[in-house]
Amino acid sequence: MTAPLVLVLTLAGGPADSREEALKRAVRRTLGPAATVLVDTVPTFPHDTEALALGTRVSATAVVEVSWRDDGHAWLHVNVSDHAEWFDRDLALEATAAPDERGRAVGFTIGTIVLMAMATPPPQLSAPPPPPPPVARRPPADVAPPSPVSTRRTELAVVAIWTPTPGALPRAGAAADVQLPLWDRLALDLGATTTVGHVAEADADSWMLLGCAGPLARAVLRRPFELDAVAAACVMREAYSRLGLTRANVAAAGKGSASGVVWVTPAVGVTLTADVTSIFAAAPIVVGTTQVAERPSVWLSVGLGARARF
Repeated sequence: MTAPLVLVLTLAGGPADSREEALKRAVRRTLGPAATVLVDTVPTFPHDTEALALGTRVSATAVVEVSWRDDGHAWLHVNVSDHAEWFDRDLALEATAAPDERGRAVGFTIGTIVLMAMATPPPQLSAPPPPPPPVARRPPADVAPPSPVSTRRTELAVVAIWTPTPGALPRAGAAADVQLPLWDRLALDLGATTTVGHVAEADADSWMLLGCAGPLARAVLRRPFELDAVAAACVMREAYSRLGLTRANVAAAGKGSASGVVWVTPAVGVTLTADVTSIFAAAPIVVGTTQVAERPSVWLSVGLGARARF
């Protein structure tokens, strides 16, 4: 039997201590002294197919993603060669455990999963329970995978916008927003939207620019699907033109937004958005010195576009 080789992927910027060396020693102690453990640091975890491709390049018996969390937990995502299944483990380690003890607990867990998977034919393979290391306790069944937001870089989205709300001014345009990560599942969203349209009842052309800023909350449904929600304060400038006359005004507004993202690659995704915008004061449409219509105080917009992370 060929000596096993385990490829371990960890995130860049993780803890700089002895836990990874302890992890490698524990894996070799479980799989045998001939086993090889390679540790590679990546900026973000790749998709499963890309992780398997990395394992194939080094002829790895198993590929493991390890995420060290600030609350003491360690999240494992494990695949053993010739098996389609990935095993997920959330190890709830003692908060006072030393880095060596945390590394050993994670290493023994990885070694046990690999041993059981190698000894079991793929059709009958089931996810084995974690071993009972001294510093680990069995996690509850409803523990969810940690969000990768805290490790992500700045994101940029560009979408095409349409306002279909009955009774509102029909508008079309484009929007762009930048997300600056702050904490786990939280970011600062800065956005700008420009639209054009026509007010049929006033026979006037319209143009609007909306600048917004506010907090963004993110939920990771299941890789590669994500859901974002934003509550933002905005400044709106719009202008109306009729018979050669133009009138512009500025108003304060608020916007609530929800968007879904499907990441096609680790860096590029498709996004679908829905926005509800409300102005804080009545906004009559005035061209020249004549009021020609009333601006709706609340309107809905939908958008479709692309998102990229840097």
